[in-house]
Amino acid sequence: MTSSVLVLPLKNVARPEGHPVLALVRLYQQTESRVARRILRAVHRLVQLAHACDIPLECAKIGAGLLLPHRGIGVVIHPSTVIGINCCIFHHCTLGTNGDDEAPTLGDCVELGPGASVLGGVKIGDYAQIGAGAIVTRDVPAYALVTGANRVRPNAKRFPAKVVAS
Repeated sequence: MTSSVLVLPLKNVARPEGHPVLALVRLYQQTESRVARRILRAVHRLVQLAHACDIPLECAKIGAGLLLPHRGIGVVIHPSTVIGINCCIFHHCTLGTNGDDEAPTLGDCVELGPGASVLGGVKIGDYAQIGAGAIVTRDVPAYALVTGANRVRPNAKRFPAKVVAS
């Protein structure tokens, strides 16, 4: 007696410790079967309810290694948002529009603290840190630290040291 096994190529689905919603998003984007997509949509809704987050199946681009600590509770991501690799988004963060149709773009290794909001078509540079409760509506350079409402300053801990010739 032979049994058939359905094998799906799951490149970049998620790390074992990854978030189940992200795994479903990546699986949905790689699946072409209409029936499988319908099933994934239903499962996605249930998992989103269980984790109290809103990460749409049609996300523009989510880079590999996205980390959502605390089960991603309260995380809201606009479908047009672009997220670089190895980013970390803590609970209750919002990546959305500011009344227009433009969504944010996060560089690589960006960290968003709990409750941070990035609104509009802003670009967040690589290795930037957005503090807890910060509201960002303007572009942020690489290696910057943002606290409060658009208060940007260089991050001494992450900013690469400059070599000064003597």
